[in-house]
Amino acid sequence: MTGAPGASAAGAVPGAGAAGAAGAAGAAGAAGMSGAETVPGASGAPEAGAAGAVPAADSAGAAVASPGATTKTLKKVLSIAGSDCSGGAGIQADIKTISAQGMYAMSVLTALTAQNTTGVFAVQEVEPAFVAQQIDAVFSDIRPDAVKIGMVSNAAIIAAIAERLRYWRAERIVLDPVMIATSGGKLLNDNAVFALVELLFPLASVVTPNLPEAEVLCGHPIINDAAREQAAREIAGLTAGAVLIKGGHGALGDGIAGGAAEAAAAGIAASATAAAAGTPAAPAASDTPPAASDTTAASGEARDLLHNEGTLLWLSAPRVATKNTHGTGCTLSSAIACGLAAEQPLEQAVRQAKRYVGAALSSGLALGRGNGPLNHLVWQSGRSLSGGI
Repeated sequence: MTGAPGASAAGAVPGAGAAGAAGAAGAAGAAGMSGAETVPGASGAPEAGAAGAVPAADSAGAAVASPGATTKTLKKVLSIAGSDCSGGAGIQADIKTISAQGMYAMSVLTALTAQNTTGVFAVQEVEPAFVAQQIDAVFSDIRPDAVKIGMVSNAAIIAAIAERLRYWRAERIVLDPVMIATSGGKLLNDNAVFALVELLFPLASVVTPNLPEAEVLCGHPIINDAAREQAAREIAGLTAGAVLIKGGHGALGDGIAGGAAEAAAAGIAASATAAAAGTPAAPAASDTPPAASDTTAASGEARDLLHNEGTLLWLSAPRVATKNTHGTGCTLSSAIACGLAAEQPLEQAVRQAKRYVGAALSSGLALGRGNGPLNHLVWQSGRSLSGGI
């Protein structure tokens, strides 16, 4: 691991070939975007005999049981994200969430963070080649039923992830475009927004930005319901999947993200990239903000907006009065991935994930001196291990 991104030739990804090396080195070109790459072998495992290749799993991606043993299977969800040493967000939140849904959690680390409920103090990024090797190790043995992607802090890591997910033909991908931590710490480099949109958005079944992230992606302030609907349509133009703009960051009204010039530049770059990749271009942002809507969110509700197959759907839930929201976005996106792993329709998966997050927020857990974590064990056999709800 290193504080500066970049991949070495050593530790090349088994079975990746030239395209895999390009992805691990951070090249965001044709190799990373190619949808026509042929996966060797019927099961999609690396070529037999390849140097350092990981042994292939059976066709279901499960370990072969010993003769006479009783076997049991679980739905399997992979989280590709950063570590939160305080346990409230990132990989730790994802593993807790997946386990609470009764599923088998796996992880690929993209970064180590020194953070807690009060802030992010340091970030140590993982080498892109090693990120790719982790993905290969998982998919070649226990193939995930769904994948959640969270913190991916630089373009080289993004390219490596995209290349390997294409190689393994990953399905049911939930992309949480993590840019800023709940505590305010920056988790995505400025130059990585372009790569995120170009390489990962086309792979996603659903993208789950919060309001500040949606403003960056669409390039204009989201000041009311009409602006959010406009933003959802624009972001949907960057992905073949659905878009869920989360409303938990507060009532609309003043443009949350700030940095209007940078946000607009990011939105324009993303649109241009999508057009170059053959993705339907996003509608151009109007210079004039949309007129105020009569349905602008009241402060007593947390309202999410789902854009799915051209249809807009508002999903409302009571806003929980708590400052302890550390890891809420990570938790919601991994819970959605669990629903998709169970082959639920997207709307059902989103609704169930919202119920789980609402219960976890409402449980009254209070840890830390800042924005504390959720109680991820709120659904554990109907009560938490500590004797709570």
